[in-house]
Amino acid sequence: LVLLIGATNVAQLLLSRGIDRRRELAVRASLGATRARIGRQLAFEGGLLSVASCVAGVLLAIFGLRAFVALVPTGVPRIEGTSVDPAVLLASVLVAGLVAPLVGLLPVLSASRSEVADALRGGGRGTTGRDRRARSVLVVAEVAMAVLLLGGAGLLTRSALALQAVDPGFDARGTLTARVHLTVPEDGASLVPMHRTLVDRISAHSSVEGVGIIGQFFIERIPDQTITLVGEEPAEPGAPAPRLTTDMVFPGFFHAIDVPVVRGDGFAASAAEQDGPPWSVVVNRAWVDVFSPDQDPIGREFVWGRRAEGDRTTVVGVVDDLRRTTLAEAVYPQMYLPGAVPAIDVLVRTRGNPSEVAPWLRAVVREVDPNAAVSNVGPMWERYSFALAPRRFQMWLVGAFATLATLLASIGLFAILHESVAARRREIGVRVALGAAPADVRTMVVRQAVGLGGLGLAIGLMGLVSISGVSARLVYGIRPTDPATLVGVVAVVITVIGLASGVPAVRAMRVAPAEALEEG
Repeated sequence: LVLLIGATNVAQLLLSRGIDRRRELAVRASLGATRARIGRQLAFEGGLLSVASCVAGVLLAIFGLRAFVALVPTGVPRIEGTSVDPAVLLASVLVAGLVAPLVGLLPVLSASRSEVADALRGGGRGTTGRDRRARSVLVVAEVAMAVLLLGGAGLLTRSALALQAVDPGFDARGTLTARVHLTVPEDGASLVPMHRTLVDRISAHSSVEGVGIIGQFFIERIPDQTITLVGEEPAEPGAPAPRLTTDMVFPGFFHAIDVPVVRGDGFAASAAEQDGPPWSVVVNRAWVDVFSPDQDPIGREFVWGRRAEGDRTTVVGVVDDLRRTTLAEAVYPQMYLPGAVPAIDVLVRTRGNPSEVAPWLRAVVREVDPNAAVSNVGPMWERYSFALAPRRFQMWLVGAFATLATLLASIGLFAILHESVAARRREIGVRVALGAAPADVRTMVVRQAVGLGGLGLAIGLMGLVSISGVSARLVYGIRPTDPATLVGVVAVVITVIGLASGVPAVRAMRVAPAEALEEG
């Protein structure tokens, strides 16, 4: 879209230049130059412009990349490894290389329709109604495309703000996380005592409010578990099953990270030592909505897999939904099983800065298990920041494009208004000489700006609405036709119209009747 807006600006400039050269082209035609020959000349001139532009663009891309990366919001994955991709650069150069020669033909197409005698009599000055209409169409197209980009930037900004406001289900800002790999006892002894010692020792720090242990907190699990509720028929083999995942947690996990048990109870301290399959589980609200929407889930029993009989497991508690890997996707059913495993995530809820507890956590782990490996120690919110970073980058990037597009569109609108005032100096002088007030002259210019900008705004808004189905997949928490975004776009375009028409309007108001009539 930015490339197209830039191309329309180039087309406007070349049309204006073609108007100034109309007498020259008419003389060439009168001396025998064919339309094709004149077209080749103008296309060649456009080609030179295109080559110069492509060279400048390539140099800017290569040497400006480091500055661009430095401006990117922190947390975007692998942004440091960004480089100029040869295939993308080649495609961009080919597209840009075709723009200037193609738009370079516009002057000859416009001029060739004029009679040679008329052009010679006109002395090469003046803009025809067809010229003004062509340039007006270009300006309307620029504004419409700028509206599309402004709307996209607004939607992404609102979406990012909505995503930041999502409650993950616990206080991520006050929680420290660490990935710990404990040594598996050679005699096959239980890891429960080691887990309990870790919890007790870490909790001894004065800033710690709670310590929880879970198998893997941030991993995005594949929802491949199936269960059959007691009293219900098992699903047929191959039939689709509701999304369901399981996680191993150490008793006390929910209290440690301040996740309320909304129904029933959490696990007893001895639950992790149960022999055999887990006889009790805690489920989230999403599990209740899917598997037990009309019955009290507490006490409901189920069998693992698609079987009518087998070892039964009982639901003993329901907790709030936890958004552990992403804030944007809907939470699906999850079950938490009591147990102790060697590879764990330790979550520490603190009263102050979580990073201050990090050295204490590392020291405790080394004392409990000297051979343990500790990694990814840091505030939990940093992990969520990494999840939000791509959306912030999209918002930043599209916002930059939208700003550039709006600037280019305002330049195009200013150019046509400026040219219009210059072409109508004699008319304005006559109007003033006959008694027209400066306010009437200003209104004439502003009316033209409002007409062109308003039409482009209307077309752009219709375009935003028409692609709402695509936009809906890219935003979160808002509608693709978000009223606040649309109002913001309208306000920006109205401001641009006012700024672009300001200087030409003042210039028109200052036209001296005598000078304008003498120029005519």
